[in-house]
Amino acid sequence: MNVKRFIISVLVVFLTIFVTDYIFHSILFESLYSDTSNLWRGEDEMLMTPMVISQFGFALILSFIFMKNYENRGLEEGLRFGLYFGLLLSTIQLGKYAYLPVQFELIEGWMLVDMVQCLFSGVLLSIIYKN
Repeated sequence: MNVKRFIISVLVVFLTIFVTDYIFHSILFESLYSDTSNLWRGEDEMLMTPMVISQFGFALILSFIFMKNYENRGLEEGLRFGLYFGLLLSTIQLGKYAYLPVQFELIEGWMLVDMVQCLFSGVLLSIIYKN
């Protein structure tokens, strides 16, 4: 295992997740969240530490799985990897519609975020691990 490359991949994926989460959830979906504000913590009550730990953990695990299964097939491999994980996470988001009293547009948004983040992360990982 190339430790330096692995650390770089974890940091790049973490930054990707952190930035895209902010763009989607804090800016683009602001009105969707305000429609269901009674379900969420207020801005002064938000807990950043668990969120950052979760994002870092996701980056660590995604990077590890990519590294262990890397076949040096270029961007196609990264896109395929991202697609598979994006679809997996999207199905989990879809299931939340059964028990969360939110608009389906918010569920669709979460599914979109998962797909974008996973596809983008897969591409970045394939670039980082390219020989």
